[in-house]
Amino acid sequence: MKKRIDRAKVSFFFSSALLLFGYGVAVGVYEIFPYGILDFGFNSVQEAWNDRFHVTRLRPDKHLEVARHPGSGVTQASEEEMAQGYTLISAFVEDRNQLTLIRPNGEEVARWPVRYTRLFPDGRHLEDHGYANPRDWGTDIHGALILPDGSVVFNFEYRGMVKLDRCGEVQWTLPEMTHHSIDLASDGSFWVGGRRRVREPNPYPPIVTPYLDDAVMRVSPEGELLSEFSVVGLFFKNDLQSLLLATGRQRVSDRDHREAVHLNDIEELSPEFAEAFPMFEEGDLLLSLRQLNLIMVVDPETEVIKWHRTGPYIRQHDPDYRADGTISVFDNNVDDQNGAVFGGSRIVLVDPAEETAGFLYGTEEGKKMYTRVRGKHQNLWNGNMLIVESLAGRIFEVDPDGDLVWEFINRYDEDEVARINDALRYPEEYFTVTNWDCG
Repeated sequence: MKKRIDRAKVSFFFSSALLLFGYGVAVGVYEIFPYGILDFGFNSVQEAWNDRFHVTRLRPDKHLEVARHPGSGVTQASEEEMAQGYTLISAFVEDRNQLTLIRPNGEEVARWPVRYTRLFPDGRHLEDHGYANPRDWGTDIHGALILPDGSVVFNFEYRGMVKLDRCGEVQWTLPEMTHHSIDLASDGSFWVGGRRRVREPNPYPPIVTPYLDDAVMRVSPEGELLSEFSVVGLFFKNDLQSLLLATGRQRVSDRDHREAVHLNDIEELSPEFAEAFPMFEEGDLLLSLRQLNLIMVVDPETEVIKWHRTGPYIRQHDPDYRADGTISVFDNNVDDQNGAVFGGSRIVLVDPAEETAGFLYGTEEGKKMYTRVRGKHQNLWNGNMLIVESLAGRIFEVDPDGDLVWEFINRYDEDEVARINDALRYPEEYFTVTNWDCG
């Protein structure tokens, strides 16, 4: 006897399936409950999978790149042409994140090996922002400086800010999502980028939540968060929403990890350089926003944007005020073809008064570089420039003609280098330390 089909049950099954499917689509599109839980879970699983070799400590893949340049350590040092001093390097070294201070010949002056899990053991400050607490190899140092007494201040990228004394003893930790750069203000405080995950209620409609906003944070010499303001908020407060929404999209892309602007540098206009910038004032902040190919100058007290410029840089980093009233920018010039399409990364020179732009380095044959992400530069006191080609594991110094006078390669093994995230040169007389020995 042929079995009869219960049409009511079939109808209920398909209706339920359709309803669940529709609700699933709505969760993804409108990010309603339980989107936040699922998103956090997915990000945690994805991060764990990406860091599986770090967790098991089999291989620090996240920190390694194919070597492009020969040699290891200091490969060139022209003492007469280079800016003499000590170089502070933040990078992955051997099997750990480390800050290292070296002499021009590569001789080590001091080192600060660091472990994230020792300094931030629970990571509770990350949970509200959808970030998992990483293992030691799952993060890196990005943004670092050294003070005259030999103490160092640095970020674990999006994980927290730390100060260690000359011998590595912890002075303080700041459990905030600090990142990319640290700038020493004229009053001894620090400017650093922070991050906030924005949910409802949405302070800046029509941008669709959730998204990641960056913050400009001011931190005291003792490691206390003194103040902060929203970078997304700057556009609304200055009637510049057109810059923020230039793509016509109100939803921050998943492809960009829901980052609205990607703040990657803050620099204060110093008293020494203020006269060269009559349109600005001492203390004004120079910001770099990677997602928008945009740099701007902001009064941190009033949050007024005094000047801004888009391009000719693409996904740039590290704009610096210069003594002659210009601004130099590390232009990653990203083309996702290792520089083959746009010609590689460059140092761009912008004149904010004349609204002109040119190039300082990276456009001539034989003087090329490329790093898709990160990258830094420093205008040195003798007219030279120190450049960090991060994904090449390379720091190099060039004279005003662009000729190489010093080079350092962070070799990992025969075929690979480890990334370098920061490098700063300091004249020896900057330090009050006379004995670096910690016993």
